[in-house]
Amino acid sequence: MKDKLAALFLNVLPNIKSDLKGPLDNNMLETHRQFMKGSILTLCIFALIVLLLFIQNKYLKKRIDRINKRLRRQHDWLQTTLSSITDGVITTDTEGRVTFINSTAKELLQINEDAAKRLNINSIFNIYNEDNCKKQILPLDAVLIEDKTIEFPESTVLVLKNENRCNIESTIGPLKDNNEAIIGMFLVFRDITVKKDTQAKLSESYQELEALYEQIAAAEEEIREHYKELQASEKSLKISEERFRLATAGCNDGIWDYNLLTGELFYSDRCKEMLGIRKDTNLSQFSNWISYICEEDVSKFQEEMKAHLDRMKSFFKVECRIRTNNGEIKWVSIRGQAIWDIDGKPTRVAGSITDITDGKRNEELIYNMAYYDTLTELPNGVFLRKKFNSRLENALLYNKHLAVVFIDIDNFKSVNDIVGHQVGDKVLKKIAIAYSDVIGEEDNLFHLGGDNFCVLIEDYKALSKAKEVASKILKMSESAMIINNFEFYISSSIGISLFPEHGADIDVLLKNSETAMYCAKEYGKNNYFIFDENMNKRTLQKIDMEKSLRYAIKNYEFVVYYQPQIEISSRKLIGMEALVRWNHPRLGFIPPMNFIPLAEETGLIIPIGEQILKIVCKQIKEWKNRGYQCVPIAVNISARQFENADILGIIDKVIKEADIESELLEIEITETIAMSDFEFTVKILEGLQKRGIKVSLDDFGTGYSSLNYLKKLPINRVKIDKSFVHDLSVGACEEVIAEAVINIAHSMELSVVAEGIETEEQLELLKQKGCDIAQGYLFSKPVSNLEAEKLLI
Repeated sequence: MKDKLAALFLNVLPNIKSDLKGPLDNNMLETHRQFMKGSILTLCIFALIVLLLFIQNKYLKKRIDRINKRLRRQHDWLQTTLSSITDGVITTDTEGRVTFINSTAKELLQINEDAAKRLNINSIFNIYNEDNCKKQILPLDAVLIEDKTIEFPESTVLVLKNENRCNIESTIGPLKDNNEAIIGMFLVFRDITVKKDTQAKLSESYQELEALYEQIAAAEEEIREHYKELQASEKSLKISEERFRLATAGCNDGIWDYNLLTGELFYSDRCKEMLGIRKDTNLSQFSNWISYICEEDVSKFQEEMKAHLDRMKSFFKVECRIRTNNGEIKWVSIRGQAIWDIDGKPTRVAGSITDITDGKRNEELIYNMAYYDTLTELPNGVFLRKKFNSRLENALLYNKHLAVVFIDIDNFKSVNDIVGHQVGDKVLKKIAIAYSDVIGEEDNLFHLGGDNFCVLIEDYKALSKAKEVASKILKMSESAMIINNFEFYISSSIGISLFPEHGADIDVLLKNSETAMYCAKEYGKNNYFIFDENMNKRTLQKIDMEKSLRYAIKNYEFVVYYQPQIEISSRKLIGMEALVRWNHPRLGFIPPMNFIPLAEETGLIIPIGEQILKIVCKQIKEWKNRGYQCVPIAVNISARQFENADILGIIDKVIKEADIESELLEIEITETIAMSDFEFTVKILEGLQKRGIKVSLDDFGTGYSSLNYLKKLPINRVKIDKSFVHDLSVGACEEVIAEAVINIAHSMELSVVAEGIETEEQLELLKQKGCDIAQGYLFSKPVSNLEAEKLLI
């Protein structure tokens, strides 16, 4: 190059020389020639240096641009990931001022980033200890001065701006630069309210999980602080990438990143673990991931994703089921957030996936406990009310009718009393299955508790269908049910109410159908009745009667009449039976048959019976004080009274207060009472015998007890029911029955009392058969205490 420049200079030299005014000698010319060669050489070298510097500068600039581009991508990656994880993350400077807050923290604390950065960490993070209810201040000195990382206990509660509270797990620690100098602090926290509510009784340790989150928090904070260093150093970039990899590997949530431009998908090992695939498996396409979502949830997933990408929602969140490679179904919560380019087009979506299977199972368990009966596995009364509302809307829309069929199993208490509750529960379960078989699939069977069931029917002809269902259920009583070698014949009493005729809501319809069911019971059971308003009137009458009974007890309106008992062989008075009468202040005397059943049903028979016992004992004491030769008086004890475990104590108290001999009191019980709980009955009767109180078995021959049990009862006499005496005559069937009863009683060394004797013929026949005692209108009707007193003279 320099030789060419010199030659060029020599070619133009003659022209220059000709223009010179003075002659040039050869030495001067040579000197100039050498000078020019040196100058040209210097210029060439300088130009070359400039060119090399230019090339080097351009190369360095391109390299810096590539590094900056990688750093920007990494920054976007980090920002998206930190915004998508379910933990709240906050960083501050050494003064406690907020320098960064991710989207989870903003959402939970209800604050935007600009507002947060103007505040101190203590002013936005208001917490207290749930155990001692003391407010807690973040330990800034311990973190910034003593270089400590502190975890708050699970009893820490975060107070939000709207005064709501949530339980949190939280960690606070120092934030350091590459030189290990503290430049601020980080705060990582998560909402564990659901966990605390649904897993309060679990005792699993979360120490390992908390340690992992501490590592994640530390890694995220280090990544954020090294961001500026990544702009100048590839080495810093590699360090931060490695720290991010460790953070995603240690996180309990799976991390995923979907590139919308290329269709490529990245997901962490935790994601693969949830899907049940090997860590080295490469499923890089989004469609491969979608295939793991259960088919019925795919549309929901896609709709939520689209709503976020269309910017209708600020972030993407959906709960769905996935089917793992081993066939297991898991519930997961998928959350994510998109990145948009300068044209507003989404370029990628990144987020997290959390396994929520245990929480969903707990929700299902709570749902079943709330809406289903644990014994029969049928929907319960709460579910009935919920179902009724939906059925009502449908009925109104299509002009249909609704029917409520209320079912009560007859005498189910006796099943439990005889064979025990365990067998009774098996009977209930089998009845529930049988009921389910006889009703249509479109109808619903509910177990309301105890021995009550309900069928809800929606149909254009709901009444006809309800009658059909009721008839099928009643027909079940024809077949025996065998459980644990016990044979049961189950009958049912059924009431039916209709919408809209009998009520507009489920509570009214249930009440009316139950009223109809009680009418079915009153008319012999194993029947069904359709509700009408007259039933309510009868119910109101019962309520009024019950109210009057309570006033009668309080005002001592009950009086006792006495019917004499005559020894047949001598026709002497040897005893009396006390019979209760109700002297109503407005209606006058009310016979026992009109109020005793209601008193039994309501339990008022207990105070009434005790009051009658006191009246009789007091009357005996009064007659004794007047010098009369008193005879034993028999008092009837009802089933409800006899079931009282303290019945002997009550009798003792009454006798002691009246100050009479216990031998002057007799107790009458029915066969049904005696056999309801045989062991308990024997125990009570033995107690009465020890006190010298005689016991009569009333209505003998009408019950269901076997002679084997009867002979074991510690009783003194039996009473032939008046139904056998009423039509007693020579050659009649009643004569044979009466003779058999008398012979059986005498074989057990029991005396016999015949009730309802009205004629001399009846008395003579009973005398011939060996009957001991007579009672009836032939001798005297029941009389007041004043008239009974004359019989003692």
